Amino acid sequence: MIVKIALLVLIIIASASHVDIERLSPAQWGSSFSIVVAGMVIFVAYEGFELIANTAEDIKNPKTNLPKAFYGSVLLVILLYILIAVITVGTVLENQLMEAKDYALAVAAKPALGQVGFTIVAIAALLATFSAKYLSKNKNNF
Repeated sequence: MIVKIALLVLIIIASASHVDIERLSPAQWGSSFSIVVAGMVIFVAYEGFELIANTAEDIKNPKTNLPKAFYGSVLLVILLYILIAVITVGTVLENQLMEAKDYALAVAAKPALGQVGFTIVAIAALLATFSAKYLSKNKNNF
């Protein structure tokens, strides 16, 4: 997990100077409906947080440590989502993002990091996929 977060932080830091602030202005936002749909997609992405509760019996002092784990992880993910969204929307034209769909972050990493950035995102995506499959298969062991 640390490797995935480190890769995302690398992309955020390297790409920050390539963000076009004009692309982030409210005039560029979609309809209210598209914003609501995006919010629903993000809500679904948070479903993995129930795995924290599965570790309750293995955690020292769960009454204090579990809330810290929940709040800390949710805050970290919110921060990462916002920064990644700013980087993605701010560095790549909308039509390129729509074309890229599933690999939009990889395309967003290209202006700052070139093909290496694209490859880093691909590796991070593979790590995320493998770890999610591992956790879903072994959730009773946590």
